[in-house]
Parts: sequence; C-alpha cells; structure tokens
Amino acid sequence: TVKNTATKGVADLTIGTASIGGTDAGQFGLVEGKDGCSGQTIEPGKTCTFLVSFVPASANTKVATITIPSNDPDGAKIIQLTGVGK
Repeated sequence: TVKNTATKGVADLTIGTASIGGTDAGQFGLVEGKDGCSGQTIEPGKTCTFLVSFVPASANTKVATITIPSNDPDGAKIIQLTGVGK
C-alpha cells in the first residue's frame, strides 16, 4: 500500500511505473491486474495498492527490491523484498 501523507489540499502524489530489480528480481513480479498504483495520481490522505508475487526457482533465500518512482520531494521509494524457496 502506498499512501500520500501530504496535508489535505497540499499536493497530489503522482506515481510512475513500479519496477522490480536486484539479485533475484526474476523470481518476484507485480501481479498483473493488481497494480493500482503505477501511473496513478493519489490525493492527499488517499492510498493505492499493488500485489507482488514470489515464485522461487530454487531453494534458499531470494532478495530483490521494488522501486516506486513519484514526484515525492524525497525521491523514489525502494522496498526490500525477501522470500524463501523450499
């Protein structure tokens, strides 16, 4: 979930296209049809959501990141992803 924490009426949050990168990026993915954030403009106090899938190709811990670009003055948000294949 992404939330625009700006004070009401201050600024809309415009989100670019979320992307997955890192060591095991190919084992994580944005679930098609469940990305309600990429390309959206979120009003102050509102939220959007997206789902990430994990399909490990082998055992052990897998890591990646999801980057959410936006017009936030603090820059893009980067979220660490971790999953364990069995």
